[in-house]
Amino acid sequence: HIYDELGTFEVTLTVTDSNQCSGQISRLVEIGGPFADFIIPDTVCIMDSVVVFNISDEGLYHWGTIPSTHYFYRQYSMQEGFLFTEAGFQDITLTVTLPDSSCSSTITKTVYVDDPDPSFESDPSYSCMAPLTVNYTPLSPDAVAWEWLLPDGSESTDQFPTADLEYPDEDPFSEYGLKLYYTQLVVTNPSGCRDTLLTIDTLFRPDALFMPDVINGCAPLTVAFSDSSSSHEDIMNWYYDFGDGISITLENSGDVLHLYEEPGSYDVQMSIVNEAGCVDTSYVVTIEVGGPIDIDFDADQTEICPGDTVQFNSLFDSEDIDAWHFETDDGRSFHCYGEEDLAWPFTTETGVYDVTLTVEYNGCYSSITKEDFITVNGPIARIDYEIDCDDPLDVMFRDSSYDATSVFWEFGDGQGSNNSFVNHEYFDTGDYTVILTAFNDNTGCAPSSDTAVVCVRNLQAAFTTDKDKYCLGVPMMLDASSSVDVNAHCGEGYTWFFENSSRPIITDTSYLEIPTQVPEEETIILVTTDINGCRDTVEHTVDVFNVTADFSFDDNTICAGADLPTAFTDLSTGDTTIVSWEWTFGDGTSSGDQNPTHIFGNPVLSDSFYLVTLLVDDVLGCEGSITYELDFYEPVSEIFTFPGTPNICVGDEVDFTATDFTQQGSNLSYNWDFGNMQTSTNQSATITYNESGIYFINLQFEEISSGCEGTANTLVNVQSYPEADFTTSVDGQGIICYPENIIFSDNSDTEHPLSYFWDFGNDQNAVGANPAASFGKGTFTIVMIASTANGCTDTTSQQITLVGPEGDFFMDNNIICVGESITFQLIDTIDVSSYTWNFGDGSQESNVDPVTHAYEFTPPGGETVATLVLEGQDGACTFAVESPVFIRDPQADFLVNGIDELVFCDGDVNFTNTSLGADSFFWTFGNGQSSSDTDPFVSYNPGEYDVTLVATDSQAGCSDTLSKQIILGNLPAVVMVEDTFCPGGTTILT
Repeated sequence: HIYDELGTFEVTLTVTDSNQCSGQISRLVEIGGPFADFIIPDTVCIMDSVVVFNISDEGLYHWGTIPSTHYFYRQYSMQEGFLFTEAGFQDITLTVTLPDSSCSSTITKTVYVDDPDPSFESDPSYSCMAPLTVNYTPLSPDAVAWEWLLPDGSESTDQFPTADLEYPDEDPFSEYGLKLYYTQLVVTNPSGCRDTLLTIDTLFRPDALFMPDVINGCAPLTVAFSDSSSSHEDIMNWYYDFGDGISITLENSGDVLHLYEEPGSYDVQMSIVNEAGCVDTSYVVTIEVGGPIDIDFDADQTEICPGDTVQFNSLFDSEDIDAWHFETDDGRSFHCYGEEDLAWPFTTETGVYDVTLTVEYNGCYSSITKEDFITVNGPIARIDYEIDCDDPLDVMFRDSSYDATSVFWEFGDGQGSNNSFVNHEYFDTGDYTVILTAFNDNTGCAPSSDTAVVCVRNLQAAFTTDKDKYCLGVPMMLDASSSVDVNAHCGEGYTWFFENSSRPIITDTSYLEIPTQVPEEETIILVTTDINGCRDTVEHTVDVFNVTADFSFDDNTICAGADLPTAFTDLSTGDTTIVSWEWTFGDGTSSGDQNPTHIFGNPVLSDSFYLVTLLVDDVLGCEGSITYELDFYEPVSEIFTFPGTPNICVGDEVDFTATDFTQQGSNLSYNWDFGNMQTSTNQSATITYNESGIYFINLQFEEISSGCEGTANTLVNVQSYPEADFTTSVDGQGIICYPENIIFSDNSDTEHPLSYFWDFGNDQNAVGANPAASFGKGTFTIVMIASTANGCTDTTSQQITLVGPEGDFFMDNNIICVGESITFQLIDTIDVSSYTWNFGDGSQESNVDPVTHAYEFTPPGGETVATLVLEGQDGACTFAVESPVFIRDPQADFLVNGIDELVFCDGDVNFTNTSLGADSFFWTFGNGQSSSDTDPFVSYNPGEYDVTLVATDSQAGCSDTLSKQIILGNLPAVVMVEDTFCPGGTTILT
């Protein structure tokens, strides 16, 4: 039968036998699509991941969202993940299709994606002066919490905080300028959504800075001051104080010239004002101006012998002088600038010397020179000598003494001479102290001696090698320790040259290890150096041999399981005879044959190639090696499963399919192990897993034509279903009164971690193991859905009924005056057995409706609360309703001319209203005038007047009246009896 409409139909089967006996049975048939529904919060936060619980019938699920919403698909799971990136109302559509694709159902739900606004304003956000107080104002109209990180690092939760921005360094020499301050705000809105904003506030304090081209010199001194000031705003004025009583203000530029005409020290300072009115003052720069000074000096002696000390003395005294300097002895003299006298020994040369004294005052220099002022008589001995590297034992000595009439040489080996020029031969190497004594028979000065240490050397270079024949790359050991008289220090002494390979090597050690670099005859040259700079050279020749390894191999397919041999051919060459071969094939095996044949196993270091290495040795022990990569051929197969990620529940099936491999024109054979004692040799299989656990799936496959093998693996994660259960904080209570906050506690039995979804039947839901919810009156079905990570779900539910009385009350008026009454009446009562009125003035009434109550007191603030307490059946539950009552009692009062007196002089009178509890006033002043002002002003003639004030609460209509009588009279005339009297005298006034 074909049904053309949706609905529920009763199908009846009647069976009749040949005896006309019959029987009948009926069944209901429901025609319709699968149940489609899901649970999602009605409000979510932008950029938050949201878990959606799919509670639809089994089938194929298709989710539809706008492009900006990202869907995290979790196949075979009843929990779906969404990430919302666009604010506003967003639709999510779920279409459920039965597994046989016969029917489908669609449901669409709308969620609100909340995007909190973290923006805020800084007032002000910029200044050119510090300190700056900044007021922060958040701009979000619906934020409920504010978390501020202020520029000084402090935190605040105020809605409108302030911060003081300071410059970190107030040193006068600090350079001001741009300073950035960062403020961060995190806002939370009523939905619990949060967002963050970081903004920058700015201080740009102007910086007054100038530089003079000179800071001292002689008067008159012109100084050019160059402006280097900086400011965010344009600089409007530059103010210079030159320290000499002169100051100027500039408007267009801060560069200026100033002339100092008199000596002295002048403190210069500059201030700037920018367009915003911000001011800065520079640090002080001192300009020192000097002038010429008349100076003179003398000496304690002017004719001396070598080594004598002359005392030079200044012949003036001035506090203005900053420095002194005596110059003599051909510029050799020196002393501290603060010393005005000099004691100087003349030790270098004989002759006649000028003496100059220079003084400095604020950068202005004055000098006096006395020519030929000092005479130094001889003798002064000086030695010169030369060493010939070709004949190093024969040394040439030369007398270079000053103002000597005769000399005498001592050569340090017991020999001497009185000649000016001498060639002296030493018989042994060594260090000899040579002394030259010079004499002058005319000046009366003592003989002078000069000493020199002469290093006599006989340099010889020599070295040996550890062998004469080397393998390429093997280090040579060079030993030059047999060399003689080498001056080895500071990284020098031995210089090695290599004819065919390395660059020269300079060292201070006699041993050198260096690898051979060129396979041919190598000439090694050693150059040694002695202390006198003399050199000697020696060379040796060695032979360097090389071996080059190489091989070829068959171009065969190499794979696991095929047992195909590969032939290798040695192609190695060497400078001598090769005597050994060592092969490693990259599969853990080796061979010593020259030309081996090898069947490969599985590669060791890689799944895609073999590293084959040949190592050869020649007759000298020289080695050569080479490595080639040989491709490893392996057929490929992949395992595909349905579901694609096989995370399933106990009892579910997994469909396994292996891909075929036909690149070589053949096919694969298969051998499956599904990890649960089940196997297969088919390309595809469907396996049911009845126990939880992690199952390792192994597929062995072989290419039929080549016999080459391969493997593939995957995992199946099987989880058991939980048994959902929970308890509540009201379990065991016979009667549950509303309203009640009930705590729910998970009591599920599970092998795996769970996630939870709760539907409390009151438009509230929650996630988590132990939530809480508030309930009003009624019966509610609590549903808990417990799910594992694989989507294995169980659902349980309980019903909870909350009872209690309901009702409200009506008041004929809630704003009255003291002494007036209010009538109270019950309305909308349900399940009420008794009730009590509490009128808020300490009195109450039970089970009377309606009830009228008079209020004879004034509550604090003019407000009290009336309460109705309703009691349910058996008194188990109560319910209270409250409403405010406003009781007005105005009190009229006033002052006259600001005091509580009633007698005054005639004229103007001020009335000050001191009434309480009133907002409307009416005055009558007893002179025919009236007013509704709060504090009126009235002019009176002399007389007695009754003033009345009526003070009224306009909302309740209550009023109070107060009258006071005031008396106003004329001022008496004052008469002076005498109008003329002396100072200090008296007169009479009447």
